[in-house]
Amino acid sequence: MEETRSISETHSLESASDPVLDPPTDHIKLSFTRNSVWNTIISSSDHEIMYEVSTPNRIFNSVTTITRLDKWSGERKYVGEIAWKAFKPLVRIGRDGDLMPVSQFLVNGKSKLSSARSFVGKYGLRYRWKIRKFTLLMCSDDQDDSSKGQPALVTFHTPDRKNLKVVEPARLLVSPTVLPSLDPIIISFLYVEKRRRDD
Repeated sequence: MEETRSISETHSLESASDPVLDPPTDHIKLSFTRNSVWNTIISSSDHEIMYEVSTPNRIFNSVTTITRLDKWSGERKYVGEIAWKAFKPLVRIGRDGDLMPVSQFLVNGKSKLSSARSFVGKYGLRYRWKIRKFTLLMCSDDQDDSSKGQPALVTFHTPDRKNLKVVEPARLLVSPTVLPSLDPIIISFLYVEKRRRDD
C-alpha cells in the first residue's frame, strides 16, 4: 500500500526541493522571541542586528512602534510605526517621515486579486512580498513568477514544532544584499504578515 503523507509533510518535502524557498547558506537568520507581529524582538544570533516591536494597546487604534538597537552606541533608534486604523491604516518610516496611508508605502500587485505587495527600499530598489506554497517571501520586484532557481531575498518561517514543543522559533532568512533596506523590510513584513494571519 502506498504510504500516505500528511499535508505538512508533503509541504515540507516540496519546500526542501524548491530553490526559491531554500535560500543560500549566507542568508542571515533573524529569530523572533515570540511568533507575534505585535510584541516581539527580532534579532540575529550575535545580536549585531536587533529590532524591538512593541504594541502597548491592541484594543482600539493600536500603534506598533519598531525600534532598532544601534550596535555602536547601544541606543535604541526609532525605525517607524504602523497605526492599525480599521479603514485606513497608516505607516511612518523613520523619525522624520510623515504618516501616510499604508497603500502609498505598500502597493498592491498587478492583479486586484493578488495578495502581493511591493515597496521601495534603499537606493530606489523595489521589492515585492508574496506567498508561495504557504510561505511568505520577498523578492526583487522585477523577478517574475516564472524565474526558476532564484532564491528569495527574504523568507519567513513559522516556528518548527516537535510534539507541540517549539524546537526552532519563527525566523526571517535575509540575504546580505538587502541589509541596507532592512528597516523598511521589517516594517513592511509586519504589515503583510498581519494581513496574512487575518485572512
